[in-house]
Amino acid sequence: MELKKLDYDQLAIVRPYFEVFNSEVSDINLTNLMMWRDKYQFYFIEIESFLFIVNIKGAHRYFSQPIGAYTDPKAVYKAVCVLKELCENEQKPLVIKKANEAFVTLLNSYDMTFELKSSIDEQDYIYDFEALKQLSGKKYHKKKNHINKFIRTYEDWRFKWYEASDLDSVDELLQVWLEVKKGNDMDPNLRFEYNGIMDVLKHRHYFDLKIGLIYVEGNIAGFIIGEVVNTSCLLVHIEKADISYEGIFSMLGYTLYNELDHLTFINREQDLGIEGLRKSKLSYHPVKFIQKFELWF
Repeated sequence: MELKKLDYDQLAIVRPYFEVFNSEVSDINLTNLMMWRDKYQFYFIEIESFLFIVNIKGAHRYFSQPIGAYTDPKAVYKAVCVLKELCENEQKPLVIKKANEAFVTLLNSYDMTFELKSSIDEQDYIYDFEALKQLSGKKYHKKKNHINKFIRTYEDWRFKWYEASDLDSVDELLQVWLEVKKGNDMDPNLRFEYNGIMDVLKHRHYFDLKIGLIYVEGNIAGFIIGEVVNTSCLLVHIEKADISYEGIFSMLGYTLYNELDHLTFINREQDLGIEGLRKSKLSYHPVKFIQKFELWF
């Protein structure tokens, strides 16, 4: 099986597959894959008219669902059959991770046999864009109070779009974030996240990212990285802030959303089973969840 390493010099090959691939799953997003490619050892393989992302983990390999145009369901099914045969020839199981529900339904229509797994820890939280932009009504009363308090407390604040000259400020903020998290069980992941954020910012010209920053009295207080996907959904990749500024996280999302128009949903990704993160995400009242499935053949 001929695998190629996912890197920036391969973007011209992989990008066209993503441009015709409509999936709400945050993990199967090119920006996310590039951000985490070193941690998860991402490779790719082209089969038929589709691309498969491959995650190398020790002696194990995990594949994405086929990435490409799903206009011909039989072509999708055929690509999976070819990949399954390649895995069988190497005496290894075919395991597909982070698959969406439409893909599972498609395979079921061809009576394909596989074991299916899913976890609420992995599901993406989807919100109504206008609701989080306006924060009006009783259920958002506390959130709007956080915004108003931030504005009253920090009079000399401003939102700005990211520019190359902001890279050092972002780096300083991330270094503080790493120091605060020092000793955390997730230390290795945090370092990969830091490297991935800095890497994407340095290569941001490859992507159409919406990067907003908030400065207070000339000092960076936080930043948020989003991307419009499937024409109408804002996928929020990263939110990082100095928590000494009370209400900064509420302010980051609110200010970015109010700089954008003509969107329907916001995807704020999964909670990974982290109790505090789950509580925070639920407090913004998601309108639906995007399930992700693991398929063992």
